[in-house]
Amino acid sequence: MPVTAGASAEVAHARRVARAGIALLVALAVVAAVALGLAEGVSATIARTQWWGVVGALGLALASVMAEGAAMAMLAGDVRPGSVFRMARAYVTGGFVGMVTPWALGGGPTWLWALSREGVPVGEAAALLANRAVVASTFFALVGIVATAIVPTVGGVPNASILAVLVPLLTLGGMVYAARRPEAVSRWAVAKLERLGERTGSARPVELSRSVPGQIERFAEVVSRLTSSGRGALLGALVAIAISRFCQLLAIPVILAAQGSGVDVVDTLQGLLLVWFVSSVAPAPSGEGVAQGMVVTVFGPQFGSAAASAAALLWRALVFYPVFLVGGVLFARLLRGWRATSEASASVPNGARC
Repeated sequence: MPVTAGASAEVAHARRVARAGIALLVALAVVAAVALGLAEGVSATIARTQWWGVVGALGLALASVMAEGAAMAMLAGDVRPGSVFRMARAYVTGGFVGMVTPWALGGGPTWLWALSREGVPVGEAAALLANRAVVASTFFALVGIVATAIVPTVGGVPNASILAVLVPLLTLGGMVYAARRPEAVSRWAVAKLERLGERTGSARPVELSRSVPGQIERFAEVVSRLTSSGRGALLGALVAIAISRFCQLLAIPVILAAQGSGVDVVDTLQGLLLVWFVSSVAPAPSGEGVAQGMVVTVFGPQFGSAAASAAALLWRALVFYPVFLVGGVLFARLLRGWRATSEASASVPNGARC
């Protein structure tokens, strides 16, 4: 099948988004590293971190990625090791673009592209990503409820962050309602788009409204299949995503312990939950800068600002940046593969193209 001009435009857009996001992410990382690294005692604390803390954090980063691959493999109905590895590779590839865009908004299209390159038909890949979105929203809403109860107990964390839980809860509620009442949601969305077109004088909203009923109907079908015949896969994927996030966060107390700090399990778990939740709702790509600040804010009173700052820097360097770099390599390979396919397609006579 030939590579269309539309596909070329999408690839060019993905490259522009990735470049802009990389610049922003690197800038935020440099600012955070300078701000925390120059604080008194931080360099010495990093230097005395035991080797097993570094290895443990890297291992937890790998376990997190494989758990994400397992979640997608469960939803796809194939949990063989090879399938888990391919899904993990697609996750890291799409995650690269997700990491450089606010709230990981660029990850979805790139995941779809990466899954198709892994041999998953586009229709199945779209359904798989829709299922994962439902599972991820469910997990985020559940964590948000718990975080709401914990926020007031931890000093230094503003109570205003409780409001952030409303976003995933409302999103999840809207998705459930759309799955149960697709006709009603379609009518509402079409009416809003048509009204928007009338107010702005643009034909684009009206054009979009024509595809809304079909898109919502397909979404409802995907959710219906998932809940009626794939409850085991849904629960398994939910557990796998929870394991993935837990592995990412567990690296923080591992690093603190490798620095010689004594870790209290209950207080640390509460702090980890808040670090993840607040950095997840932050608009900065991957919560960069916000995540490091949260580690210092939450764990500074308990372990000292130097230890918390050192842990924040090592946590990002060992858990997030390696995945980011690997994802960048895979994303570049994806672009090269598309370019090779495009050139091969262009060399085939028009009559021979499918």
